[in-house]
Amino acid sequence: GALIGLVAGVATFFTTALITSPSLLQLQGNDYILGPIPTGFPTPSQVFAFFRLVGDIPPSTWGIVVIPALTLSVLAAIDTLLTSVVSDIVTKTKHNSNRELVGQGIGNAMSGLFGGMPAAGSTATTMVNVKNGGRTPLSSVLAGILLVTAVGMLDIKSFNLLKKKSAAENVLIVVAVTVVTVSVDIIVAVGVGLAIASFLFVKDQIGKAIVRRKYSGDVVHSKKVRDQNEMQLLEEKGDRIVVYELSGSLFFGTADKLFSHIEEDLQRFCIILDLKRIDTIDLTGAQLLRQIVERVQDRGNHILLSYLDVPGDRDKERVRGFLDDLGITELIGLSYIFEDTDHALEWAEDTLIRHITVETQLPTDILALRDLSVFKDLSDDQLTSCFPKVIPATACTSYCQVT
Repeated sequence: GALIGLVAGVATFFTTALITSPSLLQLQGNDYILGPIPTGFPTPSQVFAFFRLVGDIPPSTWGIVVIPALTLSVLAAIDTLLTSVVSDIVTKTKHNSNRELVGQGIGNAMSGLFGGMPAAGSTATTMVNVKNGGRTPLSSVLAGILLVTAVGMLDIKSFNLLKKKSAAENVLIVVAVTVVTVSVDIIVAVGVGLAIASFLFVKDQIGKAIVRRKYSGDVVHSKKVRDQNEMQLLEEKGDRIVVYELSGSLFFGTADKLFSHIEEDLQRFCIILDLKRIDTIDLTGAQLLRQIVERVQDRGNHILLSYLDVPGDRDKERVRGFLDDLGITELIGLSYIFEDTDHALEWAEDTLIRHITVETQLPTDILALRDLSVFKDLSDDQLTSCFPKVIPATACTSYCQVT
């Protein structure tokens, strides 16, 4: 339909010109032609001018040339890749990103040699091309159709987003970028958009709960099969084990929140940090983790990590490498890092059971030898000569039983 309309429009113009005003067929003084149409075959005349210009640019001003050039190249690359993705959705194909960018780079470089301006893929023109049957690099879009496209891009329904609270942040970015683009330029607008988006992202991350779930060892047990006495012990004393399931990113915005949670449980026998849903840890989060580990260890308790080693998970590999470089995994101890939370919980249960068993078996008071009736009549010299070393309470008990 668009191509037929284009042909009809051109035919109407020439017919009207022939009938009413033959002057419309001339280029000079024609009010219906916007600017002169270049004629002749383009030549790479700008090459020599470019090299002459390079020699005249002082080294101190190269940054003024290079930085905008790099900024434009990045912006053009992003625009082209976005256009390619949109085109893939419509045509149900898959583009080659490297090929698109290399082709664009070569095209812009060659265009510059001939005095042309740099360009990038455009979603609007590409969609017009696709909707009118364009499927190969030979297809092109003509200027007349772009005017229709420009009008069609005004989607009235999108203005309804202004009434939705959930879309307020996105609308803010769109309005800010649009205003800056019109009033200043597109490069500044992209910077403003990135700054606002980054701020909103950090705000969103800070608002999320870093602790997804918290439970103690008397409520949730490991999968290890235990006898009745051990299970009863865990039911009574299992609250000395606590598990924190973390989620999101452990960075400067959420680190303080996590520290406040764990600070309440520093007296627990064992703290397990489940990192299954942690994607990133920054320097602040890592230093906080170091503080937690040191404070737990200073109290003689244990801290375990789970899901830090997940083969094939690049995020976890990056986090593990980061913690290794900072010496935090060494501080925790490799034997305290587990593949999953169940194994960590099993280790904590075993250690707690042994710890409680030892506590209940050892006497609370250590007896002196003179407190035993069999030694009461001996002098200090006799005790020292017979027992030159201190005898532990268990040895005293055994000796008395033998006697």
